[in-house]
Amino acid sequence: MMPPKHQWVWLLKEDSNFAVFSNLEKIKTHVQAASSTGTATLYPINMPVYDWAIIEGFFSVKRAEHQAPTFMANFSSASQPHFHFEKGQIPMDEAVDITKAHDFSENTHFWATLADSGNFPSALFDNRELLEAWIQRLAVSPAILDLKNN
Repeated sequence: MMPPKHQWVWLLKEDSNFAVFSNLEKIKTHVQAASSTGTATLYPINMPVYDWAIIEGFFSVKRAEHQAPTFMANFSSASQPHFHFEKGQIPMDEAVDITKAHDFSENTHFWATLADSGNFPSALFDNRELLEAWIQRLAVSPAILDLKNN
């Protein structure tokens, strides 16, 4: 269960393309119209996934390398609620309750950090200052994805 203290939004990944959604119906409409294949993952906003996973007990630091900037920059967690879709179909057994996702105005701007692995972002922000602080903490230069709310 997602803690109520965080705000959440869905990040849709299709191949190497990303989009932010706050509404499952919008995701379904998009996926079906485009006959898309990919993954939708629930992300905490303005909190790196690494920090979230530690706070929620999904990950614990066991080796020094777990605190390395490159490790944190590439971190993603299978514990984040997510579902897969293929060729426009979302299997019913993968439907996820999104009651914790927040509706944002269409003008809300999001940034995600994507490191070397390029699979999934390590963080999603709607606050540019927090994004800059995360990049400074990493001391590496992840790619910054400039996203809008769909």
